[in-house]
Amino acid sequence: MERFLLVLDGASSYPRGMNDILDTLFMKSRAGSKAIITTMYQHLATKINKHENLPVGFLAMEDLGCMFMENALGGAHPEEYQKLLVIGKKIAVTLRVCSPLAAKVVSGLLRENLNEKYWYIVLNRCQQFVASSSRFVTPFILGCKLLPKHLQRCFGVLGTYPRWTFTREELISYWMNNCVVVSENCMKNSIENVATDYFDDLVRKAFIQPSHIPGLYKVDDMLRDIALYIGPMPVPKTRIHLANLIGEGFSIHEDFWLMRLAE
Repeated sequence: MERFLLVLDGASSYPRGMNDILDTLFMKSRAGSKAIITTMYQHLATKINKHENLPVGFLAMEDLGCMFMENALGGAHPEEYQKLLVIGKKIAVTLRVCSPLAAKVVSGLLRENLNEKYWYIVLNRCQQFVASSSRFVTPFILGCKLLPKHLQRCFGVLGTYPRWTFTREELISYWMNNCVVVSENCMKNSIENVATDYFDDLVRKAFIQPSHIPGLYKVDDMLRDIALYIGPMPVPKTRIHLANLIGEGFSIHEDFWLMRLAE
């Protein structure tokens, strides 16, 4: 067998026998073959025995705080929102143990409501979520629940949308063909303009992320799985999703079942 590089990015489960499969591949391949597996879950990393673990540290608090507030204020002058800066820093500190993407999703939703009371509510919810064992999942659930209904509907179809990268035009066409976007003015151009605005809004809120290839976009796997439960599209019975992983390291409190997002 030729030399190979196997990359399993963002693993959320590690099937039994995977170590044996990897060992067999290495024995039959040329010297220099490598496998790289990334995961956010410590319990999965410990299952990958006989291989080197390289823990990745948290993003520096100063960098995370700057990114969070810049995204939350959306270009507004920070000196005009001193009280929000204090609250925002607390939220960023809380989300530091989750992921930079979680911080970006939550901060993007704060941008449209520069209100102290609202920010305190989000801070309290984040603190409750992060204290649970499902801290990687729950900030994204909160982010989805805070989305306006029309954006929930548009984002929800991505749970069953193909996993590969897509263009703006492809997704907008998909929304329009499946009647996901509606407009008071039934003209096609009007609906397309509305859909374009929705797409741009989801990008600003980090629910859709630009790919490293210009003009292409993608959706994080964690967000994609959550989208299965807020979208109007039926979930295929053969689809594996987060609910199947209860007992595999996830522990989502019953009050925050993903299905409740559709209520």
